[in-house]
Amino acid sequence: MALVGIVAAGLVASLLLTVFATRLFIQGVVSCAVVLAGLLFEARRYGERFLGPRQWQLTDEKFIDPTTGHLMQVRYDPGTGDREYIDLGPSSTSP
Repeated sequence: MALVGIVAAGLVASLLLTVFATRLFIQGVVSCAVVLAGLLFEARRYGERFLGPRQWQLTDEKFIDPTTGHLMQVRYDPGTGDREYIDLGPSSTSP
């Protein structure tokens, strides 16, 4: 009878270890997937420095900045879709 108890205890311990190891494995895989997704998102969203030199193109858009009264011109980067505003100095129509 003692042998049956030892075998049963061994089987229960083996089953518990298998469940624990499987759960630990799944948690590890999920954690790695979350970290990898975060790294890919960060590299895509904030990785402008990896894009290489910018290809700015001046547009025909000009406007007077209401806060400074300066004439501003817009330039555009077709690679990223970014827009940048260049201060051309005080406007001739500003008071």
